[in-house]
Amino acid sequence: LLEPGLYRESQNPPGTENVVGPSLSHLKIASQSGVPDNTIIDATGERNGMVVNADDVTIQALTIQGAGAEGILVAPPANAGTPSSVTREAISHDVVEHDDQCISVPQASFCPAPSPADGYGESIHLESATDSTVTANTVEHSVGGILLTDELGPSDGNVISGNDVSYNTVKSGITLDGRSARAVATTEPDAGRPQPALAGVFDNKVNDNVVDHNGGAGLLVAASA
Repeated sequence: LLEPGLYRESQNPPGTENVVGPSLSHLKIASQSGVPDNTIIDATGERNGMVVNADDVTIQALTIQGAGAEGILVAPPANAGTPSSVTREAISHDVVEHDDQCISVPQASFCPAPSPADGYGESIHLESATDSTVTANTVEHSVGGILLTDELGPSDGNVISGNDVSYNTVKSGITLDGRSARAVATTEPDAGRPQPALAGVFDNKVNDNVVDHNGGAGLLVAASA
């Protein structure tokens, strides 16, 4: 648990990691006070606020702000093969705001190349995540809100509920975007058939969210592969 305070992203606050590597499963990173307003991770000048590459990680009651790309990125590690997914993540009662700053300073050293689909990844990005929850968060004043994609493996069985996703000025509030061409077979005899073990964004629940005053759609379901 983090004591109230302002933490720079590069500090690795005591007892935690800003990059949660694959070996650090079953980790909980949460505000001791239970109040996100007084426990802040400031990612100004960094690519991300929190990166989760392990299974069964909880991020709870924190404010994460100022990242160049995603405030919270949940994904298999960069060196993972395909198909790969992470699972049983829980992101709840956080305030994720003022992220995607690379849209203003794209040449900064910490900025990745933008994606045509989502710019710099939006505020909370679940990439190839399964059976995870994003609940009761406030996601605001960024480029985009909450994003699910399937670059390395399927994103399925996730629940996005009870969030306030508002005033994200360029992109949509909540986006479910199938990006991997592996989601559908392209060769005979199975051409055109789904391949859910390999990729796809499916069987996710999006309910009871407030999604207002965003730059794009409130809820966008897309296939950009």
